[in-house]
Amino acid sequence: MFFGKTTRPVFILGCQRSGTTICQNVFLKSADCDVYREGNKKAMTDEWRLRDTATIRRLIRKSRKRVALFKPLNDAQWARRFLDGYEHARIVWIYRDPGDTANSAIAKWDSVQADIINTVGKALAQAGDAAGAARLLADRPGYAMYAEGIPAGAVERVIGWSREGLDAPSGAGALWWLRNQFYQSLDLNRDARVLLVKYEPFVTEPSAAVRRICAHMGIGYDDRLVADVHSGSVGRRPPPSMSASVAAACEELFASLDADWNGSLESGGGEAVAR
Repeated sequence: MFFGKTTRPVFILGCQRSGTTICQNVFLKSADCDVYREGNKKAMTDEWRLRDTATIRRLIRKSRKRVALFKPLNDAQWARRFLDGYEHARIVWIYRDPGDTANSAIAKWDSVQADIINTVGKALAQAGDAAGAARLLADRPGYAMYAEGIPAGAVERVIGWSREGLDAPSGAGALWWLRNQFYQSLDLNRDARVLLVKYEPFVTEPSAAVRRICAHMGIGYDDRLVADVHSGSVGRRPPPSMSASVAAACEELFASLDADWNGSLESGGGEAVAR
């Protein structure tokens, strides 16, 4: 028998290029998990977004594993819906150094993230709020999703950045900030159903990190899970030069996430590791 006679849904969330794929792939090796990756058409739309609740519930009911694992990064703004809409749900939120994240994003997408921030900011300025901006961008779903759910306190910051006309490094940093701020603005840092994971210790000390994740998910740990995890991507290149306002926002949020992460280790009996 599983949790409440059903498989537990677990959602891996965070910002793109933050190690969420590595974390997901660890559990492909677990006999306790059904893993629905971003490209899985049963669970995800063509925009790599989670399908409707009824569809996801059917997948969970059909599973014979202890955990059904999903990675709907483009829906991280709706994390509360996942926690409240699925019985026994858990979230694993992964964050990574903003400089390394930005470097990885630029290498993959060049200036696309800057264009997203600049475009979303202009829509926010025109509409006045996140819901209105998403409606204005409805014909560009790959952009509209980044307008969804932005809290009032973040709207003016994104508008200001769009008026700066961000370049690729600053845009990648701004998107890192926008996606990771949801961890705190949605009060996920106050919810025991959410586990915060820092990328750098995850890849340098994978056994300890994955043990914590397994415990959070309610499954057993096996050393084979971490056999392919390596730390070669940490600090590979110097951090990119971002605008002063983006750099300051990223530094402040990164320090705050580190404080939350260290606090979670201390409360769980682990050893806090300085950044």
